[in-house]
Amino acid sequence: MVVLKKIGGGIILTACLFLVIVSCKKEIGSAGLDLQPDDELLNTIFFDTATIQAYSTYHFDSIATNGVMYNMLGYLNDPIFGTVQAGFYAQCRLSTFGADFGANPVVDSLVLQLVYTLPYGDTLQPFRVHVYELQEDLKYGTTYYSNTSLQTDGEDLVDGTYDAYPRPKTITDTSINAPVFRIPLKKSFAENKFVSRSKGNEFNSNAAFLEYFKGLYVVADLVQGDGSIVSVSLTNDNSALTMYYHDANDPSTALKYRMVISDSSVRVGTINHNDYAEAEQELQDQLHGDYTSTTEKLYVQTGLGVKTIVSFPNIKQQFEGKKIIVHRAELVMTRMNNTDTTQYGIPSSVYLTRLDSTTMKPTYVADYYVYLGGAYDSKKDEYRIRVTKHLQYLIEGTSTANDVSLILTAAATRMNRVVFYGTNPASLSSKRMRLEMYYTEIEQK
Repeated sequence: MVVLKKIGGGIILTACLFLVIVSCKKEIGSAGLDLQPDDELLNTIFFDTATIQAYSTYHFDSIATNGVMYNMLGYLNDPIFGTVQAGFYAQCRLSTFGADFGANPVVDSLVLQLVYTLPYGDTLQPFRVHVYELQEDLKYGTTYYSNTSLQTDGEDLVDGTYDAYPRPKTITDTSINAPVFRIPLKKSFAENKFVSRSKGNEFNSNAAFLEYFKGLYVVADLVQGDGSIVSVSLTNDNSALTMYYHDANDPSTALKYRMVISDSSVRVGTINHNDYAEAEQELQDQLHGDYTSTTEKLYVQTGLGVKTIVSFPNIKQQFEGKKIIVHRAELVMTRMNNTDTTQYGIPSSVYLTRLDSTTMKPTYVADYYVYLGGAYDSKKDEYRIRVTKHLQYLIEGTSTANDVSLILTAAATRMNRVVFYGTNPASLSSKRMRLEMYYTEIEQK
């Protein structure tokens, strides 16, 4: 703990003023420090020895995966976090009503085209895509979660095998220039499911069509290596199920019929971490309630995977009977440089949530709405998250939400992860997870 007090000597006073200004900068003033009289500035206290309890655990079970902007697809074998399999269920809707495929249609191909972005992992190794027809309705207005399991007919509709390499490609039969997968499906499925119902009632409305064709389940397996995962933009205009065909009497005809995945389509992401059976031992221990390793390592992962719970158990008692104004408080976390950042990347930011005492659902800590999440500082290899209001409320006793959850952005729509130094790493105390706080104690009359 460092305490800066007013001292009489002019040279010493100048030095102290310089130290306070350099340490606090205008950023502290913007939180209220500049409202204090000049003769009180030197009483600002810097405090970084608060007790922190932290441990890694499973992500919220209650985060829904339906209706998100992106759905993940792929299979990843992470050397630290273990394996993760990602897929999705999606409805296909009609592009036009009253489909008439002609008197003698011949199916040339049936292609599921998916626009994707944000490849993560070893993109030089493929993952194998499987596609199945849904046998259960996807219901609009229903909340679906990452562990959703719906019935399919069990037949893989992919024509042969399709190994997806997450690399940008230009598609010649459309105007787009974007990374896409073009997954060939069995022509027999197109013939039996769509061509056979030409001019049928099934194509008269989306309601009738969805009753007849409930949608697809798309998932991936590992082929070799560590694999990868991408974020698929299902509602992109170029993501669609397209049947290409011609008239048997006129082979020169080139026709197609698109079934689109629109904003109105129910879309549900599925993510399977296989209970982290392949994760490194320290992570497995923490997930199963053994927190011995939390002094050394703490883990955070997207893909509805792992979060870290953080609390300051003694913070209220620390200032019992005192009137405290918190000018700035930050939770500081240093990244362990223990993985290939080229393959796995570094998360751009992290943020904190708490459990709302009324709704019992996750919500942001109070500071989030002003400072958002903690951005990554590449020079220091650390993240800082502002918790000024959160700490003020805890010290005052106006909030009892001591436990907060450390989470990476885009938890349900992309893969990312990071390992932090723990609360007291051996011989590396300067890199420990810590609370840095500037405050003033107000004399009570």
